[in-house]
Amino acid sequence: MEIPAAVSTLYGRSDELEQITQHLNDPDHRLVSLIGPGGIGKTSLALEAARRYGDRTKDGAIFIDLQSIDQHELVVQRLADALQISIQNNETALAQITQFLSSKETLLYFDNFEQVIEAAPLIADLLLNSPGTTALVTSRTPLRLTQEWILQVDGLSTPQSNAANNSTSNAATQLFVDRAIKVRPDLQIEQNLPHIEKICEIVEGMPLAIEIAASWAHLLECSEIAQELQNDRSLLESNMRDVPERHRSIDAIFNQSMAMLSETEKSVFAKLSIFRGGFTRDAAITVAGANLPTLASLTDRSLIRVAGNGRYRIHELVRQFGADQLAQNPNEISAVQKNHCDYYIEFLAKRHVTLTVKNQVETAHEIEAEAENVRTAWQYAIDNKLAPQIASAATPYGQFIQYRGRYAVAGQTFSHAVKTFEAQTENSENSKALALLLIEHGRFSLRQGNLDEAQHAYERSETLHASLKMQPQYGLLMDPQLGYAYLDSTRGNVQQAVTHTQKVLERAHQENHQLHVAMANQLLGHLALRQGKLDEAREHDQTALDSCSQQGERWFVAYCHNELGEVEIAEGNYAAATEHFTQSLNVSREFQDRANIGLAQVCLGEVATLAKKYDDAAQLFEDSKIAYDQLGDRGGSARVQSGLAALAVATGNNGAAFHYLKELLESAVEMQYSAMTLDALESIGELVLKTRNENEGKKLYGFVAAHESTDSRTQARLKAVVPNNDEPQSPTGSLDDHVALAQNFLAHIQNELKEEISASVAQ
Repeated sequence: MEIPAAVSTLYGRSDELEQITQHLNDPDHRLVSLIGPGGIGKTSLALEAARRYGDRTKDGAIFIDLQSIDQHELVVQRLADALQISIQNNETALAQITQFLSSKETLLYFDNFEQVIEAAPLIADLLLNSPGTTALVTSRTPLRLTQEWILQVDGLSTPQSNAANNSTSNAATQLFVDRAIKVRPDLQIEQNLPHIEKICEIVEGMPLAIEIAASWAHLLECSEIAQELQNDRSLLESNMRDVPERHRSIDAIFNQSMAMLSETEKSVFAKLSIFRGGFTRDAAITVAGANLPTLASLTDRSLIRVAGNGRYRIHELVRQFGADQLAQNPNEISAVQKNHCDYYIEFLAKRHVTLTVKNQVETAHEIEAEAENVRTAWQYAIDNKLAPQIASAATPYGQFIQYRGRYAVAGQTFSHAVKTFEAQTENSENSKALALLLIEHGRFSLRQGNLDEAQHAYERSETLHASLKMQPQYGLLMDPQLGYAYLDSTRGNVQQAVTHTQKVLERAHQENHQLHVAMANQLLGHLALRQGKLDEAREHDQTALDSCSQQGERWFVAYCHNELGEVEIAEGNYAAATEHFTQSLNVSREFQDRANIGLAQVCLGEVATLAKKYDDAAQLFEDSKIAYDQLGDRGGSARVQSGLAALAVATGNNGAAFHYLKELLESAVEMQYSAMTLDALESIGELVLKTRNENEGKKLYGFVAAHESTDSRTQARLKAVVPNNDEPQSPTGSLDDHVALAQNFLAHIQNELKEEISASVAQ
């Protein structure tokens, strides 16, 4: 039987087609097997490869369709039928076929070989006795023949899996659009693109699932299709009459694979569905009771696959199918969930020290690989109020999330956990878990600009620490007193912040808590800098950096470099400041810490602005803005607004400056960020000086210059703007008074700069 003509476009398989052709042309690889789960697109890929290869061979390609047979003895007859040979005697059938092929140059394409895998030796005999024959096979299971070259077929590239391609050029999106337009010609592609991308990501680029999902476009909006798929797989059932019965639904395909398994294999496969984002062999053994032969069998049948680095993964739709099988046995699912929770909570707890010092980067990447499993285990522990497990995992989990800068996720995670344990009966285990959860909740509330919530969390945690006679855990920012210090620093209460920090430093020395020694020194350096004590600031910051280096701590090193960079800015050493911020950026990139990546970039942008390298500054601020927007970090976003405002003022873009400064002042006041508020007042003063009159600008300058919470970068801008022989006088009044004054100035400026403001908004 000749290869059927193409009836639809094949999307995104150019690399695979090139590999198949290359190996079919290699005399040592005359057998190529395309292996993968049902619905992954093996047949479409193989048909196209067979057409292309057959067109270049003397006798073309032959298609042998095995989908309707399940006895390996029938393969010879099906092959003979495809070759149009009349078999005279079953005992000599293979000899007749071999004789027929001996003088030919042809490709034999066997489709759906997994149903007759025992017939694999037949292909070996054909290749041995027919030197002009090559074979192409699709199967869910490898043939295990010497000449076999295996290509593992995966889903099509999706927007998430192929970031180099834009949304409209990745294969999964193209396939969906092609199929959806056939049933709904008026589909608005651009408008629906985010939902189409989501659909393709949910099904992990599985072509059959994409086609079935697209077939619903005539009845449902793309957003509805995506929502339905997130709930269950029932939507992935086709009513198209020309679709083969075995491809009418995703579950029908998976049931075919399940029919090939032993009872033990079925049980293990169902248990493996508990894993999210892949798993290691050790996890499979411990959690699901798997062994190496069972894992090998499931891999052979394409239900799981080796993902590299000792990990396995399951296609999400296959995993959901397995989860449905597991759910049919309530006792078994309970045991598996408990095993999974225990395994990954212990996994976190064991990495507490290496995550904190010495092997932080490697450990963070190790946890990242298991992030979905860790999240699932954590949620199970919270839902079941497992206080000892939460107490052992809270600190390393919080530290890991901080390294990755996932503050929005952390806020929800620890807020929910705190509420759960606050509602529990008070006992030592529950109280210990709550004390540690509150520390993390305070940390991330502080980072998100929720200062009152952070204050409450630290106060409650301190009370519990005292009642339990608990010492601070080993880690960064684990002392409630340190939390108070950061809160006071943020609110502009510099002397109170110094007092809290000195207490932390004294206790840290007594307990040899070197991480808190480093953090306390870094914060004291920051506070000294705000007081204009540059030598003291440098000494504290260098002590913090040295302490981190001695312990092998790497992540906090970046923040020490940030402070040293700020000292260099205060002294006007822009090249040295750039070097420190660059080192900070490089360290944070190792950790994939998007928060400090954004901070280092905005600091570099501020230095570039002061050095009048305005194009460099604009690009750095834009890069930082992207990082903070992704994080949902309000404080970081305000810092970018500050940098953009200063850049706009410096370059005379008054309309843009007004826009940035109005938003910055509102955000800084709302979040109680005194230094940021003063920074906004300085830039507003500069804008007023340029657009209205000198005296109004000086009113703001004098207040900002004299205030104890004014940070080094703001002071550096003041020095650049105010002439040395015209130092501003310190006026009377509070911060609130000057905020009101600045708002009044902005209201006047808005009337005077209407056209420039309109132009900046339009851009």
